[in-house]
Amino acid sequence: MRIGIMGSENLNISVDKFVPQYASYILTIDGEGINKNVEQYAREHNLPINIFKPDFQKFGQNAELIRNKHLSVQSEMIIIVWDGKSEMLRATIEYAKNIRKRLKVFLIKN
Repeated sequence: MRIGIMGSENLNISVDKFVPQYASYILTIDGEGINKNVEQYAREHNLPINIFKPDFQKFGQNAELIRNKHLSVQSEMIIIVWDGKSEMLRATIEYAKNIRKRLKVFLIKN
């Protein structure tokens, strides 16, 4: 199953417990924290991975939100590991709900 996983950049925790065993392909966004750990997890477990990058030249200041929306559309399920602060992730959660994606949100307080 194509699993989109993204999260707060200030959370530097293991993602082992968030990635379902049935994940066969990982989609994530570029960045630090959770996103970098997702990339590392996929490589360590020999899972194919697609890392979405924002196209600031094409989309300007909306590039990161558009990137997250593209990831959401291409995922069969979305997992967000969130600190509760990022407005970008809040908007991504709302978008995923609006397009009726399977969604799991893990709220991690720092």
